[in-house]
Amino acid sequence: MGMVKEFLKSLREGMKQFADMVADSVNLLLLLAVYFVGIGLVSIVAKLSGKHFLDIGRQSRQSYWQKIEKRPERNSFYRMF
Repeated sequence: MGMVKEFLKSLREGMKQFADMVADSVNLLLLLAVYFVGIGLVSIVAKLSGKHFLDIGRQSRQSYWQKIEKRPERNSFYRMF
């Protein structure tokens, strides 16, 4: 009876390891398919149409920053609102 329990325990552990390996393989394949179909096709269409999602050129743009001419008084920071 002890040999049967040991055999079933080993069989269960082996099947669990096999199931984990299959799950990892399926997840890898699905993620690769989603990446190449989703990201790849969007990238190709964007390159063909000339679309740039990130505008990272070195061109000067108008800024919303304001130059501070003089240092503000310390009391002006209290009760701002």
